[in-house]
Amino acid sequence: LNSYQDYTHSLYFVDKYLAIDPNNLDFLETKGFALECLGDHTQAIALYNRVLDLDPYHISTWHYLGALYLDSGNYSEALKAFDYVLAIDPHNTIALSQKAYCLFYQDDFAKAAECCRQFLQFFPDDDLLLMLLGECYNNLGDTDRALKAFRKAVALNPDAPEGHIAIGE
Repeated sequence: LNSYQDYTHSLYFVDKYLAIDPNNLDFLETKGFALECLGDHTQAIALYNRVLDLDPYHISTWHYLGALYLDSGNYSEALKAFDYVLAIDPHNTIALSQKAYCLFYQDDFAKAAECCRQFLQFFPDDDLLLMLLGECYNNLGDTDRALKAFRKAVALNPDAPEGHIAIGE
C-alpha cells in the first residue's frame, strides 16, 4: 500500500485490517510507517514500540524506529535501535552503516570508523561509506588513511563532488 505514497489512503485500509486482526505485526508496522511519512512521529514511534512489545525480534521495525530517530537527530535512541538489530543479526549491513552514521554524529569517530570498516568487509565498493570512513579518519587526525578512503571513493564515483573536495581537487 505504501508504495503508492498515498499514506492517508493506506491508513484507511490498514485500519480496516487492524479492526479484524489488531495485533498483526505487519499491518501495525505499515501503519507506523504511513504515520511517520505523514509527519506524525509520536504515533509512529508508539506503533513501532507496540510491534516490538509483541515481537522484540521484529528486525524491520527496529530498522524503521532507528531510521526515524536518526532522521530526527535523536542519535542515542537511533543507536539503541540499530544495536538491537545487530544483537539479533550481527551481519546486518544496513544497521551497521546506520550505526556508523549515529556514532559519527555523536563525534565518536573511532567507533564510527570501526563500523565503516566492518561494513566495507561486505561491500568494499560502497563510496558513501568510504567517504564516511575518510571523514572519520580526518577527524581522528589520520590524514593518510583519510586520503586513501577518499581516493577510493572518488575512483568508484568520480561524479560525486564531495570526494574531489575532500582530496583537494
